[in-house]
Amino acid sequence: MRTGVVATILAWKAGLMTWSLAVCTGLVDLAEARRRSWAATQTQRTGWLAGLGEERISRALSAMHADPFRRWTVKELAGVALMSRSIFAQRFAATVGEPPLHYLARWRLNIAADRKGDGGDRQRMRRRCPCHTAKNRCTVVLR
Repeated sequence: MRTGVVATILAWKAGLMTWSLAVCTGLVDLAEARRRSWAATQTQRTGWLAGLGEERISRALSAMHADPFRRWTVKELAGVALMSRSIFAQRFAATVGEPPLHYLARWRLNIAADRKGDGGDRQRMRRRCPCHTAKNRCTVVLR
């Protein structure tokens, strides 16, 4: 299976996508390539973007962002990253600047704060938020 620009052009020529979708897909591919290139040069930085620059940590971050309300464990995230639990936890903290579950709790709080600003249904948000140790903090954000 072809990927990237060649696949996009072939799909457009075969009539499987519109020209505007092909251009948007190409721009997204270009932005992702540029982000990876930049992140690879940032060896001394920590944070979310630094984590995306490291392939295995990036897998775990993508999984957390794709399903933030899942009851993730360090062991499950290490499995996504194809690493042992202890090495994953150590490398994640060194790269991102905080332990994986702390990062996840902060991400959930950010989502809750954004949804509160959008006027989201508070009861629905409370039911979906499994912030074990941060449950009280989630409640404070949602008030």
